[in-house]
Amino acid sequence: MKSIPVFNALFVMTLHRSCLLLTVAAWTLVLGPSRGIAAGKVDFQKQIKPILAKHCTGCHGVKKREAGLRLDFRKPALAGGDSGVAIRAGKPGASLLLKRIRSADPDERMPPKGKPLSEVQIGVISRWIAEGAQWPDDGGAGKLQVDHWAFQPIARPVVPKIGGPGVRNDVDRFVRARLKEHRLKASSEADPNTLLRRLHLDLTGIPPTPAEIRAFLAARDKNAQAAYTAVVDRLLESPHFGERWSLEWLDLARYADSDGYEKDLPRPHSFRWRDWLIDAINRDLPFDQFTEQQIAGDLLPGATDQVQLATGFHRNTLTNREGGVDQEEYRVKAVVDRVNTTFTVWMGLTVGCSECHSHKYDPISQREYYGLFAFFNNADEKDIQVAPSAAARKQFEKKQRSHRQKRAAIEARIEKMKPELDKRQRRWELSLKRKGVGWHDLENPKLTSSSGAVLTVEKDRSVRVVGDPAESDTYTIEAMTQLKRIRAIRLNALSDKTLPAKGPGRAADGRFVLSSLAVGISDSADGKFNGLPLNNARDVDRPGDATVGRSLVGESADGWNPPPGKSSTAVFEVASAVSKIDWVGNPLPGGIQDGAAQVFTVYAGSPAPSAGTIDRFRYWSKSKKGAACGFYLLRPDAAGGFRVVQKHDIVSKGVNGKLVEVVLPQAWDVQRGDLLANSSNGGPGYRVGPSTDLVYFPVKKFPGKGETVVLGKLTRFGESRMYFLQAHFRPAVRVEPDELKNADGTVRRVRIKLKHALGKLSLGRFRIQVTSVDDPLGLNNKRSIPAKVLQIVNISPGDRTPAQRKTVGDYYRSIDSVVAPIHKELAEHKKTAPKLATTTAHVMTRRGSPRETHIHKRGNFLDRGARVNVHTPAFLHELKPRGDSPDRLDLARWITSPENPLMARVAANQIWKQLFGRGLVTTSEDFGSQGAPPSHPKLLDWLATEFRALGWSRKRFIKRIVMSGTYRQSSARVAEQGDRDPQNQWLSRQNRFRLSGELIRDQYLAVAGTLNPQVGGRSFRPPLPPGAKAIQFVNKWAEDKGPELRRRGLYIHLQRNLMLPMLMTFDRPDGIVTCTRRERSNTPLQALTLLNGSIFVDAARQLGRQLAQADGASSEKVRKVYLRALGREPNEFEARRVLELHSKLSKLFRDDQK
Repeated sequence: MKSIPVFNALFVMTLHRSCLLLTVAAWTLVLGPSRGIAAGKVDFQKQIKPILAKHCTGCHGVKKREAGLRLDFRKPALAGGDSGVAIRAGKPGASLLLKRIRSADPDERMPPKGKPLSEVQIGVISRWIAEGAQWPDDGGAGKLQVDHWAFQPIARPVVPKIGGPGVRNDVDRFVRARLKEHRLKASSEADPNTLLRRLHLDLTGIPPTPAEIRAFLAARDKNAQAAYTAVVDRLLESPHFGERWSLEWLDLARYADSDGYEKDLPRPHSFRWRDWLIDAINRDLPFDQFTEQQIAGDLLPGATDQVQLATGFHRNTLTNREGGVDQEEYRVKAVVDRVNTTFTVWMGLTVGCSECHSHKYDPISQREYYGLFAFFNNADEKDIQVAPSAAARKQFEKKQRSHRQKRAAIEARIEKMKPELDKRQRRWELSLKRKGVGWHDLENPKLTSSSGAVLTVEKDRSVRVVGDPAESDTYTIEAMTQLKRIRAIRLNALSDKTLPAKGPGRAADGRFVLSSLAVGISDSADGKFNGLPLNNARDVDRPGDATVGRSLVGESADGWNPPPGKSSTAVFEVASAVSKIDWVGNPLPGGIQDGAAQVFTVYAGSPAPSAGTIDRFRYWSKSKKGAACGFYLLRPDAAGGFRVVQKHDIVSKGVNGKLVEVVLPQAWDVQRGDLLANSSNGGPGYRVGPSTDLVYFPVKKFPGKGETVVLGKLTRFGESRMYFLQAHFRPAVRVEPDELKNADGTVRRVRIKLKHALGKLSLGRFRIQVTSVDDPLGLNNKRSIPAKVLQIVNISPGDRTPAQRKTVGDYYRSIDSVVAPIHKELAEHKKTAPKLATTTAHVMTRRGSPRETHIHKRGNFLDRGARVNVHTPAFLHELKPRGDSPDRLDLARWITSPENPLMARVAANQIWKQLFGRGLVTTSEDFGSQGAPPSHPKLLDWLATEFRALGWSRKRFIKRIVMSGTYRQSSARVAEQGDRDPQNQWLSRQNRFRLSGELIRDQYLAVAGTLNPQVGGRSFRPPLPPGAKAIQFVNKWAEDKGPELRRRGLYIHLQRNLMLPMLMTFDRPDGIVTCTRRERSNTPLQALTLLNGSIFVDAARQLGRQLAQADGASSEKVRKVYLRALGREPNEFEARRVLELHSKLSKLFRDDQK
C-alpha cells in the first residue's frame, strides 16, 4: 500500500468495505434473522432443506432416484448413489455434491436444467458440510412412491356377474367381460377330438393313442363334463406331466449339459437337478416351496439331500474351467447371472441394467442391485452325493440280477475244477522248495548273548531269549547252510504272550531297538568270517518305516523299532552293486514345457539303487511364474501299488530354459526300488522320444502323502516323453568294489549279529532266515513270484493261517494254465458289474467366511466402490430377516411373501402363457415400466390370488384354467375376430401355435410307436449331421446308440457351443441366459428338417412298415394313420388325396424299384 497514493488507498479501502457490507447483507438475507448469524452454524431445516427441496429432490427424491441418489431423507442422502458418497461430513472439497454443483461442464453440473445455484447458496452448502453436515434424524427414508401397475399390492378383484353358454368358471367371466367391452363374442367349444389332443399336448406333450381317443369319446357320450374331467385328472397324474411342464422351466433355469465358454466342458451330473425338477412338478411341490428350495434349499432346517439338490437351479450358470483364467472374474459373472435370473424368473424384472448404473426406467438403484448381489456373493458352489432316483435304482437292480447270475455260472465252473487245481498247486509248491526258492532257516544254530542271556530254539525254529534284559546286548547266531550264496536275511520279530506287553521286545512296554545287523560268511566249517555288505532294508509290513534303514549303518544306538504288541518282519538285502554319493535320474539336455497342469510323471527307469537319503533335486525347466509342481517319493507295496511316503510342493518363480535346484527342508529316507514322480507343469520340462518315464494325463486329483497310487487306474498319455529330473542320492552304506567280492563268495557257514545298544531294548523272540534269491522283495521283475507268496510257500501247509492260504491260492490260480483263463474271465466280468448311477450333484452352499460386497463401478469387478450390505429394493415390501445377517433363505421368503406384488402375477402369467401360447402380459420377462401392460389386468390379479388360495398347487391351478370355457374354445378364426382383434388379445378364440422342437420330435416317435417312455436319467447325444461334427473343438460329441436315441427331446444333451441343429432350427434357446419365452419362427428350413432329418425319416419308415403289415383296405389304413397322427379321422377330401398319393407312389416304385 505504500506505493499507492493516499487517495487511491482510501478508495480501495472504501471499495473493500462496501463489498464486505454487501456480502454480509446477502448472507443476512439468506440466513434469516440475526440470531442465525450470531450462532455461527448453518441451520439445516431453514437453510439447506429448502435448497434441496427446490433444486434437487425432483430427480433425487420420493418418485425418482437418478443415479441411485436420494436427497430427501438423511440416511439415503448420506449413503450416496452410484457414483459414491455425495456428502462427506467435514470435507466439502471431497464431497461429490459440491463438485457437481460447481462444475462448469453442462454434462456434469447439477441441477442439469434451469438456473444454477447461486454462489451464496453454494457457500451455505459448503459451510454446512464443513461444519459436519448436521442433518436431524427424520425417521429414515420414506418408501419410494411408484404408481406402476405391477408394483401395486395384489387385491382380489370382484368377479363380473356374467353367465351364458360356455361360461364354466370365473376365468370365463373375466374374459367375457373384456370381450363385451370390445364388442366381441366368444367362440364355440372345440370338437371332442381337438379337445383331447389339446389336453394331451398341453399336459404331457404326448398325443393320445387311438385307444384313448375311443375311450374318451365313449365316456363323453354318457357324460361329457365327467369325461373331460377324468382326462384332465389322468393327465395331471401322469409321470409325463412333469416332463412336459419342466421343459419351460429348463429354459428359465438356462439349463445345459456343458459349461459354455470356449472349452465348453461337459457336466455329466447336471441332469440330477433336471430329475429333481421333474419329480417336484410331478408330486406338485407347492410353488412357494418350489421357489424356496431352488434359491436356498441348503439353508432350510433339516434339508435333505433332495432339498439341497434343488439349489442346482443356480449351478446352471456358465463356468470357465480353462487353465490360466481369472477364476474370480468368472465367479462374479456367475453371481451376476444368479441375481439377474432370480429377478427375471420370479419377479419379472430386468434388473441387469443396474449392474453398471441405476435402472433408467424402473426404481432399482445400482446400490440396491449390489445389495441383492450380496445375497449370492456369500454362497459357494459344492458337489454332494445324493440318493439315485427310483427309476435309476430299479434299472440298476435289474442289471445287477443278470450280472450275478452270470458270475455264479463262472464260479461254478471254477469250483468244479478245484480238486485237480489243488493237486497242481501242491506239485508247484514242492518244485519251488526243491529249487531253493524262498526263505530258509539256519541249520543247528549256535546262539550266544553278550549279556549272558539264554537263547533257545523253539519247535517253530524261532529263538526265545530268557533272562533279565541288560543295558545293551548283542546276539550272535552261527550256523551251517546248504545255500551256495546269501542274498538277503529276513528277521521276524515275533510277539509272544509270555513277554512284557506281548513283546516282541523285552522292555516293559514290549519294545525293542535293533541298533545294527551284521552278517559274515565263511566258505568252510571253521574258517574266517568275511563281512557281507548290506545296503538295503525294508519293514515288510510298514513300507513307509524309516527306522529300519538305520540298522544298516550301526553308527548309533538308534535303529529298527516297530510298534510293540504285534509281530513285524524286516528284510536286509546284500549289496549287488557299488553304492556312492551321486546324482541319479535322467539327463538334463533341455526341451519344452507342459502346458497342461493335470500331468503326473513317474520316473520308472531310475529307481533308488539302495537305502539312503535324497536331499535335493535339480531339473531343467521353462515353467511359467506361479505354476505349481509336486515332487513325490513312491514306494512299491505288496499289492502292486505305490505308497506316497514323501511329498514336497513348490511354486515356480518363472524359469526360461534353465537348471533349477530345489533343496528339501529335510532329507528323504529312501529304499531300493523307490521311484520319483512329479505332478503339474511348474517343474521339469521334457523332450519327445523313447523313455522309461511313465506319463499320465489327465489326472483329476494328485495323490497326497500317505495315499496309495495304483498306476494301472490312471489314464496313460500316449506320447513317449523323457522328463529332465535328477535327485542327489547319498547311500546309507557306501559299498566299494572290493566289498562286492564277499557278496559273491561261496557260503558254508554264516554268522549274524543282532546288536541292541539302548538300555534293555532287546528282542525277546525272533526268527532268522536267509535266501539265495536275487531281488527277494520282488522290486526288479514284476513278473517274479511275489516275496509274500515265497514266504508263505516255505511255511508248512498245516501251519498257515487262513489269510496265508488264500494269498497262495489266489496267486496260483492266476498262473495255472487251466484255471487262469477262467479266472481272467471272472475278473473281467467283475469289472462290468453294474454300478448305481453316480450320485454326484451340483448344489449351492453357504460360504463359511462371508465376503465383503462392494459396488462395481460401471460393472467392473476390479473397480470397487462403496461397500454394501444385503438389502432389497426400497420400492418393494420390507425384508424381514430371521437374524442379524440376512441370507438367501430370507431373500427366498421375501420373494414368496404375500406382500410381494410380483411373484404371484409373474408365476400365474407363465402358466397362462404355456396354455394359451402367450401371456396376459406378453413381455413375460418384463413386468416393469417398459414391459407390456396386461390385456386382462383384473383376470391376472384374480389368477394370482387364486394360485395363492389353492396353496400354490400347480396342478390345481392348471386344472382351474383348463376346465374353463375359454381354454376349450375353438381356435378357428372368423372374420369379425380378425378385423377387431387380429392378435386375439381379448381371447375370443383359443390360440394356435407351433409346438417346440422337442415336442415335435416326441410326436413323431409317439405316432411311430417307438418313443422310449423312460422318465429321468442322463442326457443322450443323438447323431450329429456331418457338417456339425466338423466344427467340434474340445468337447467331442460321442453319439449314443440303441433305445436311448428314442427318448423324449427333453433329455437331448444340450451343449451350449454345439447345439443339435434340429433344435436350433426350431428356436431352442442356447442356455446361456434365462429365457422366459421362445421365439416361434416359421421357416422353410423347418420343413426340410422334418422331411430329411434322420429321426423323422426313421419314424416315418417305422409307421409305414406297420401299415404295410396291417390287414385291411388302404382306406382303412388311412383312417387309422390319421387317428394316430392327428387324433381324428380324415374328412372325405383328405382321405381321397392321401389315397391318390399312395397310388401314384406305389406305381412309381413298381416301375423303378431302384
